[in-house]
Amino acid sequence: MKLEEFISETIKQVLNGVMMAQDYAKEKGGSINPSSMRSTHSKSGYYDQTNGQAAHDIDFDIAITTKEEGETKAGVGVFVTVFKAGIQDKNLTGNFSENRIKFSIPIFLPQQKT
Repeated sequence: MKLEEFISETIKQVLNGVMMAQDYAKEKGGSINPSSMRSTHSKSGYYDQTNGQAAHDIDFDIAITTKEEGETKAGVGVFVTVFKAGIQDKNLTGNFSENRIKFSIPIFLPQQKT
């Protein structure tokens, strides 16, 4: 999976998850990120000037592992491999290197109408 696809799909799934949880909360008499809630500040430092809604950060910490093989290629793209928790490949051989990228993306979560 390309890095850009991973980031896009992660954000889409977070938004869809929030909306699904809002439906469930509404059925149970609760609410998640209600539109009536206001904040003067947020962890991210961003807020919507029109309605005062605080932004939430999605924090990414991605390890990029590369393996050096016989032939080098120019213009190699960055791909992300999603591993299941607890599963590791113990038979890795070759010359590997790992780099990490960390960043945050502020988003406004869907507001639940009260």
